[in-house]
Amino acid sequence: MTPILGIVASSYGKFTPKSIAGLKAWYDASDTATISLSGSAVTQWNDKSANAFNLTQGTALRRPQSGVNTLNSLNVITFDGNDLLQAATASD
Repeated sequence: MTPILGIVASSYGKFTPKSIAGLKAWYDASDTATISLSGSAVTQWNDKSANAFNLTQGTALRRPQSGVNTLNSLNVITFDGNDLLQAATASD
């Protein structure tokens, strides 16, 4: 099984995770256009790779928060230990 790689945005030149050979998924919390919300709760987080391994959570009490915290002035997704986002499909 190939691990999924999640990357928070970087300000190091022209590098993007898309340049990584074999990239399966790329989640970028600083790109708020990839995050669907109900209030501040994340209902879907879209994969920025070409593979469309979007993450979702249908149960309101298990949704992480977005727009509540930042790191280096960039948005982060905040999980409380009970939150979970699931990929719609699984593949090696």
